[in-house]
Amino acid sequence: KDLNRRIKETFYDEKDNSFFTIHGEGKSYTELGQAWAILCGAIEGEAAEKLAERMSGGYPGLVRSSLSMMCYKYDAVLKVNREKYKDWVLWDIEKTYSAMVHSDDTTLWEYEHGAGCEGASSLCHGWSAMPLYYFHTLTEED
Repeated sequence: KDLNRRIKETFYDEKDNSFFTIHGEGKSYTELGQAWAILCGAIEGEAAEKLAERMSGGYPGLVRSSLSMMCYKYDAVLKVNREKYKDWVLWDIEKTYSAMVHSDDTTLWEYEHGAGCEGASSLCHGWSAMPLYYFHTLTEED
């Protein structure tokens, strides 16, 4: 509880209702930072619900998660409200991964835009298979 209190005191911007990270150029607000704040319990209740809405709504002020970190974003919104966000998670996965599925490639990419992404070093990455976990856990009968 003390650690979560200190995280919120140090990294929460009440005006923006978001957590920030600090780096050489200043502050940034990322989906990943919001997700970790929810998952560790640094924010709960109505404030966590607002963050989940921002992450699922494509809020332009948040830096999008990379494919390898999408699981934290999905887990965070599902922690806030599984029933509300399970269809959104499946929709976001379909939107994000459909280019890979419809390409002529036989593997899943390291980056969302594949070979067209500057600095992409691999067009075959295990974390890109992560949607299988969500399809399995979110579509099975309760």
